[in-house]
Amino acid sequence: MMSSERLNRFDLLTLSAYCLLLFGIAVVSGRPLTLHECVLPQTARSMFADRDFLVPKINGQSADRAAGAMPLEPWLESPPLPQWITVAVATPFGRCDSESIVRIGPMIVGIYVVLLTAWMASLWYGRSLGLLAGLVLATTLEFTRYSWLAEDEFNLWGIVTTVV
Repeated sequence: MMSSERLNRFDLLTLSAYCLLLFGIAVVSGRPLTLHECVLPQTARSMFADRDFLVPKINGQSADRAAGAMPLEPWLESPPLPQWITVAVATPFGRCDSESIVRIGPMIVGIYVVLLTAWMASLWYGRSLGLLAGLVLATTLEFTRYSWLAEDEFNLWGIVTTVV
């Protein structure tokens, strides 16, 4: 069923404000990063510091650290897009070493995915279901949790939603 009734600017602004409040909790919470969350900030911080934006790097092996040397080694487990987003967000702050700063990127991606999902649903099913789709996605437990975490996998949601 195609509907001519689509989301308007007020709807998109309302969804954005709702998501900003919901996802922004993690930015201001002061909660420490989890062990899994620490990888993205470390690789982004090294990229920010040495201005090498091609290959993310992370500290060397534990044997190297024990010997006192901490060489940076390439981190090739995922593409560098999450680091680029984190560095772009951190640039106005001039640093990339705060939990709040590294959690802004996932929050922005979360808001983007909610808005894009709501917009697509409104194109296919109308304004009401578009708004409902955006609200349901925003309040889904896993989506909300990943919008709160500074993890690189969450950026895939933005890419997949954009391609669809």
